[in-house]
Amino acid sequence: MDDLAFIRREELLGAPMATLTRRADTPEAKSLVGAVVAVLEDHESSQGTRKRKRDDEAQRGLDRAVEAFLGDLYLGARKAKGAWVYRSRHTNSFTGEEVSARHFKAVVDAMEPLGLIEIVKGFNAPKIVQWEGFPDSRYQQGKAARYRATQVLLELGSRAGVEVIKAGRHFQEPKPTELVILKDSSHWEGKDKIPGKRISFLKTPHVDHIEAEVRLINAFLEGVNIQGGIHRGFYTVYNMGNIPGFNWNKGGRLYSVGNDSYQRDSGETRRNMALDGEPVAELDIRASYLTVLHGKLGVPLKADGDDLYEVPGISNRDIVKGWLIATLSKNGHLKRWPKEQAKAFLKDNGRDLEQAYPIQTVKEAMVTKYPVLKSWGQVEVDWGDLMWAEAKAIRGAIIQLIKTRQVPSLPVHDSLLVPVSAILQAMDALTDNYKYHCKIEPRIKINPEKWDI
Repeated sequence: MDDLAFIRREELLGAPMATLTRRADTPEAKSLVGAVVAVLEDHESSQGTRKRKRDDEAQRGLDRAVEAFLGDLYLGARKAKGAWVYRSRHTNSFTGEEVSARHFKAVVDAMEPLGLIEIVKGFNAPKIVQWEGFPDSRYQQGKAARYRATQVLLELGSRAGVEVIKAGRHFQEPKPTELVILKDSSHWEGKDKIPGKRISFLKTPHVDHIEAEVRLINAFLEGVNIQGGIHRGFYTVYNMGNIPGFNWNKGGRLYSVGNDSYQRDSGETRRNMALDGEPVAELDIRASYLTVLHGKLGVPLKADGDDLYEVPGISNRDIVKGWLIATLSKNGHLKRWPKEQAKAFLKDNGRDLEQAYPIQTVKEAMVTKYPVLKSWGQVEVDWGDLMWAEAKAIRGAIIQLIKTRQVPSLPVHDSLLVPVSAILQAMDALTDNYKYHCKIEPRIKINPEKWDI
């Protein structure tokens, strides 16, 4: 199936990525992997498509590709709207990955004619942006191919004892082996943001120190019973590694391994988690990037009340929050609303976002409330610096709680999940580290409000 007209568009766009990193973790899952490999090999034999037997290395590569792809297909069948997952087949997207482009293509090309998967083909379309007085800009815009398990594959799994509802137990993400990942700069092609790609780097004492911090956090949390959410270990991602003067000072957030980790859960779900049997509170730094920007520039953050998203002239605080996130995640002021925000606003409100809240009007209101924003894009601070300072503060607070109180905590970028008995200690740790790394005292909100003190 390769016609987009037959598939609901929102199902395709909402599909998670097939990471090709999961492993069969139960006897039933391993049995399913073996069954699918056998089906593919029998088909090869009957069709006479393979002239000689694979060597051991090639066989291991094929087996691993089947295992990883089945994990993604089953998790998609359990969690994704429409059960689709996406994965680019471009060779570059497999650089440094465990599953090779060659083995993935071989598995996909064998599974489709056997009726084990459905495919919506990806595409690349040339785009032209016309600039008055300047040459046109040309770039490629596309979507990766989408895949989903058919009923034939799901029934094969059922016979092996693999039920879709327990996909996460049967196929699990491994614990991180690479604790530090470096990417080059993201860039914009028209309205589309193209994420940075992974790049190699040399080990230095600085990198060793970062790894030691992540390893310390992971080792401590291995002894903690985490309930209500999935966590297998952290790794950290640094960005903009290709720019002159990069010194591990851009990005640096902690990410929990896997598309099903607690970090991807809703706020409501996270706040129902428990650490060693104790309920958690989520300590959220109010307008973290805005706070860090003031600290980095040495400008006091003045605001009436605790809600930094209350801005005169803008009645909807979600608009304020959305504008801040979009603006401070880019090196300069927005000229138009990001298309995903505009699409979400239209869906939720039935109104055009630009008509309801003109981007220039919102900018003027924001700059009036927070004058430091006027120079955004012209100061020597960019989004990578904001993320790095924030990440240092969050990671520092986690380590402080471990070393001084033996208290576990789980980060969600600009917030921290902590046992309710440790709220005061965690607030102190966050305050200490924001003052040290960001040069400013943060405003902290406690969620859910029943734990507020």
